[in-house]
Amino acid sequence: MLKPGERAVSVSVNATTGISGFVFPGDRVDVILTHAIQESDKGGNENDRVMRHAAETILTNIRVIAVDQTINDQTSEPAVAKNVTLEVTPKQAEIVSLVSELGRTAGGNSAEVLDTIVETVRERAEVRRLGQTLTAQGRLSQVVLTVLPIIVAVFLLLTEPSLMRPMYTSTGGQTLLVLCALGVVIGSLWIKRIVEIEV
Repeated sequence: MLKPGERAVSVSVNATTGISGFVFPGDRVDVILTHAIQESDKGGNENDRVMRHAAETILTNIRVIAVDQTINDQTSEPAVAKNVTLEVTPKQAEIVSLVSELGRTAGGNSAEVLDTIVETVRERAEVRRLGQTLTAQGRLSQVVLTVLPIIVAVFLLLTEPSLMRPMYTSTGGQTLLVLCALGVVIGSLWIKRIVEIEV
């Protein structure tokens, strides 16, 4: 049910956040953090605090894998749930756990904590986009170096079959082909490891 490398995490919902029971397994949802923030008035009177509310979209396009204990994605019967289980990456699971705890906890500088979470999420997304841009040339090199030997081999096989025949009829040629294939695979995996940036 879970995709490889994904995690399952549950969040509490009510009739409002659960869209009156019209969220079903297989649907895509956004995770929004809402929080009440107490601020002192402009005069600095600690006893006269102003209650403000903040909301921020933390995650988008997250797949629902279960509603309460139901995983049937064929049902169309709306039912108000208490918990929804989401499919997320390990990093997203950390974010969901943190904001869920923040939503239940009162006191402290909630505004600062919220700003820190949001800023961290945005910075990670920006670093991920920057990494994709900076490693584009390396990823292109991986594709070229992997595909080029195959294209050359097929071209020679079609244009000069007598030249290529010893490569797959003799023991030495077959051994050389196996070594070439291993070299291409190892080189491709090595380049992939170099250009991958985990954020």
